[in-house]
Amino acid sequence: MMETYQGAYYPIHQPGIVLEMPGEKLIGLEVEVEDRRGMLRDILEVLESKGVFIKSLVHTERVDGRVLLFIVIDVNRSTPREECRPEKLVEMLKAVEGVLSVNISPRYKSIVYTEKIYPYNFIIDRAIVLGAANLAGLAIGLRKQVGEEIASMILLSLGTKVGEQIASLYYKLLDTDRLSDLIRFLRILGLTGGWGVLKEYAVKGNRITLVFEDLWECTIMYYWGEKPRADYTRGILKGYFSKIFNDRVEVEQVGFTKKGETITCIMNVERVASKTIPTVIERRRAR
Repeated sequence: MMETYQGAYYPIHQPGIVLEMPGEKLIGLEVEVEDRRGMLRDILEVLESKGVFIKSLVHTERVDGRVLLFIVIDVNRSTPREECRPEKLVEMLKAVEGVLSVNISPRYKSIVYTEKIYPYNFIIDRAIVLGAANLAGLAIGLRKQVGEEIASMILLSLGTKVGEQIASLYYKLLDTDRLSDLIRFLRILGLTGGWGVLKEYAVKGNRITLVFEDLWECTIMYYWGEKPRADYTRGILKGYFSKIFNDRVEVEQVGFTKKGETITCIMNVERVASKTIPTVIERRRAR
């Protein structure tokens, strides 16, 4: 039986950097505030009362009782525009109780950004952002450099070690032994990390079939005119489930389809030395 996840998805840009699009006039604000209840509400009420249009707002974690807000204003969608003069914005925000400092963020051509949001953290660890150039370099450039077969082996090996680390680092955070929950956790990582959407899965015998949409490797290779392969992701799945099951696991990409704008990749995870996939995992095995 296939288990299917439902839901709509909304894209998000990298925190800390916003691109000004045609017709926009953006101003970035770095607002350092006390970490207190109602702080964000008070700031938004002030901006709303002046007709200020907020295109983007992100906030950092708490540091010594303080939080940094990075607010990007679109002057052209604000009414009246006179309220969006930089000095006016600084003045009105400084008047809010609990605001410690307000600065206009730097700008480079059409990019509004802040240098104060660093580093990025993902769940419990530091993370980095891999843009299109990095992803294409991994998926396409490596193959052109060393050939298809060797590149596939390298990516699979690297992914396997990453998958093992995922199981080792995050499994202890999950208060569950259920296979369905461990697969759901993979979906959470894929969605929140921007890797792809685990749309559905099925367990039969010693095999788990996983259906991914918008998987980064398959998507990039397709649009570069290459045969879509997801060797790095195969490796991650191999390392993750090998660690969870404490057993030898093989992973194969068994399908690829494109329907409209949706690109789908299908993976089979197979326990080589067993005829079954347990629905409950012994926690000691994933240590």
